[in-house]
Amino acid sequence: MQSPVPLFTVLAIIIIVVVNRRRHRIYDGFRVSSATSPERARNLSDIGIRPSILFAYKVKQKVIGTTGDHTYYLDEERLEKVIHVRRKIAFVLGVSVLIFAFILFQNS
Repeated sequence: MQSPVPLFTVLAIIIIVVVNRRRHRIYDGFRVSSATSPERARNLSDIGIRPSILFAYKVKQKVIGTTGDHTYYLDEERLEKVIHVRRKIAFVLGVSVLIFAFILFQNS
């Protein structure tokens, strides 16, 4: 008997949940350490964060800023902008999937 939800869908959901939890762990580490401005930047060991691909991506997005001396801070304003764009993309993708599903089921 075939599962009603394909395996790749389940795996995609699991990956999204894990990445989301790790992302929030990074943000929370900065907030708890009060490293939310260049003046309050901290090194990663003080924040309790290890370098990772996700961390490097957040630096590239400029959500996590650096002062140049191996200290980092969370740019809350930039984070809000990134979250806003991510929500827009998710909305458009969700609506697109619904329209595609509607058209697909209309033709069957």
